[in-house]
Amino acid sequence: MVDSDGESPVTVGVAPAREARRVAAEVLDRPGRRERADEIEELAARGFRNDEIAEKLALARSTVNKYRRDPDGDRERARRERYRGRCRGCGRPMRGSDGPGRAPEWCPECAPLRRRSWNDAQTLEAIPDWTQLTGAPPTLYDWSPSHAPAGHPGAARYRAERGRWPNASSLARRFGSLPAAIDKAGVASAPRPR
Repeated sequence: MVDSDGESPVTVGVAPAREARRVAAEVLDRPGRRERADEIEELAARGFRNDEIAEKLALARSTVNKYRRDPDGDRERARRERYRGRCRGCGRPMRGSDGPGRAPEWCPECAPLRRRSWNDAQTLEAIPDWTQLTGAPPTLYDWSPSHAPAGHPGAARYRAERGRWPNASSLARRFGSLPAAIDKAGVASAPRPR
C-alpha cells in the first residue's frame, strides 16, 4: 500500500487489541552525527547558545557540546581505541567504551572456557592442598573472599590464584557445609573460636 505522497508506510507499535498506527518511513529516519553537528553549527552561527540549541533540537546539552567538539566522532573513536584491551585467552581486541583500564579481560568466546568445573574428587583434593600450603584447612573467609575482612591473607591468596581453589558456596552445596567437606577430605578441622 502506498500513501498519497508516494511513500510506503511503516507499521509502528503493532498491538493485538489496537489498530496499528502507520508512519512514513522517512519520519523514522534520524540524522547522522555529521548532519546533526552541521545543524548545531548552523544554529550557533546564528547566535544561539548551546543550551538554546539543545532545547531547539531536543538534545541534551552535553550532546550539543560533544558534537561541537567532535563533529565526526574521530576523537571519540580514537579515545575508545586507546582504552581497548586484549583478551587474555586469544588476544582478540576488546571494546574500550567502559573507560581507561576497564576493558573486559576475556572475550565472550574465551570467558566460559576459563571457568573451571569442579567435580567432587577435585574439590576434596583441593582441601589438603590448601592445608599443606597454608598450615590450616580453608575457612569461609579464605574461599569466599567477598565475605572476608579487608587484608585477610587467605582471601588475598585465593584471589591471587583465581581458579586454583573451589569456592566455599560450591563446597556447601555439594557437602552440606565447609566443615563437612573438610571432614570428608580427611583433614582435621581447625578448632572454632568461641
